[in-house]
Amino acid sequence: MLGIALALVPLGLSAVGYELNHKQGYAILILTGLFVAGALIVFFWPWLVAAWAWLRRDAELRKARESQERLNTKLHELEQERAELEAENEELIARGQPDKLVDTLEEWLKTTPLTTVPNQTYRNDRIELDGFFYERCTFEDCTFFFKGEKPFRVSADSTVKGMVNIDARGPQLQALLIFMKQLGALHPNSQWYDFHDGRLID
Repeated sequence: MLGIALALVPLGLSAVGYELNHKQGYAILILTGLFVAGALIVFFWPWLVAAWAWLRRDAELRKARESQERLNTKLHELEQERAELEAENEELIARGQPDKLVDTLEEWLKTTPLTTVPNQTYRNDRIELDGFFYERCTFEDCTFFFKGEKPFRVSADSTVKGMVNIDARGPQLQALLIFMKQLGALHPNSQWYDFHDGRLID
């Protein structure tokens, strides 16, 4: 309203015979513009405040979404690392644990296909037992090497002659052989050796 009144001032002054110079006219024009601008700002101020608040809220929501996306990405990476570590841990545990022992010789024989060796004669040889099936073979003064990791078979029609040496790679096997010899189940001249240092075991 004040701006409108200022805009009408020149008309009123002209009516009473007073003429404004250029400086006065410009001053009244500037004041009128300022009051009009102020009136517009006051009139639209609630909308301006609401628009500014909406812009700030939108910016904050955008930042929150970006932050949430970064957190989700980091969480996904951590979950993947955790899954990899769990898989690695399970693998290490599996490596550290011995394989489940079977209950019967028949089950053990099924775990590994045996390589058949038929109709061979061995003299003063080292015979590997793990994983082999010796069929109709002759062994004379031989050393039988057994780690106990795989099953083996020697057919009943094979022949063992002379000195028998047994290289049993494991304390359990060695203990069993000693016990069998004490029981007389093995030939008194049978010999076997400690695989760690090659020492003859009595």
